[in-house]
Amino acid sequence: MLNLLGQALGLVGNVAGNYLERKAEEQKAKTEIAKKVAQSEVDWENQWARNADNGWLDEFYGVLLAVPIVLVFFGDEYAERVKAGFNALNESVPEWYIAAWLAAVGAAFGLRSISKWKR
Repeated sequence: MLNLLGQALGLVGNVAGNYLERKAEEQKAKTEIAKKVAQSEVDWENQWARNADNGWLDEFYGVLLAVPIVLVFFGDEYAERVKAGFNALNESVPEWYIAAWLAAVGAAFGLRSISKWKR
């Protein structure tokens, strides 16, 4: 009887040990994934910083985005043209094109999470 009880306790101990071992492996895997995600974010930031030194797209998009704002200050005629232009874009340009434009501008400025922005 004692032998049978000892075997049962050994079996329970093995099951518990295996469970704890699996949990430890799962936690280790989650930690490794988190490390890889963090490293890829650092790699992205480093690559973007290297590209920022050589690129002209961010300056181009910056000027392009500033032009309508500056034109508004040149008088009512320009303000009306800017307004009409934005209305035409709003009515004529498909959403997929706007999304592609936002992605291109976002990439030029190093924004990775452009998809989180809502319209």
